[in-house]
Amino acid sequence: MPTPDDVRRLALALPGAYEDTHRGKPAFRVKRRIFAMLGVERPRASPGFFAPLSGARPVASVTVDREDQLNFAAAQSLAFEPAGSKGFSYIWLDAIDADVLALLIRMSWAKAAPKRLSGAG
Repeated sequence: MPTPDDVRRLALALPGAYEDTHRGKPAFRVKRRIFAMLGVERPRASPGFFAPLSGARPVASVTVDREDQLNFAAAQSLAFEPAGSKGFSYIWLDAIDADVLALLIRMSWAKAAPKRLSGAG
């Protein structure tokens, strides 16, 4: 089972990545754009869009293309949860395979990174 430290290690290994915070949670950015966030244990979190990032279950969030979001949700239903139609999604660390986690973090980074870093274009 991957840990928050694994998320941090994977995220920070990507070109131009650095750690910051967003809404009091660890956030990983490239050129000021967030590509992943970690949850923090706060069992009495208020409901809302970011509530799963403040629960007791270890979680990270990423943003992937909508088609990928739907495919991962179907294939990894216990580990991957879409949180809207724009690709923002939760990854439950206690249910995801480490290789799939690494792929999702890299995909999210590539979506946020400038073309010169990601090789897209």
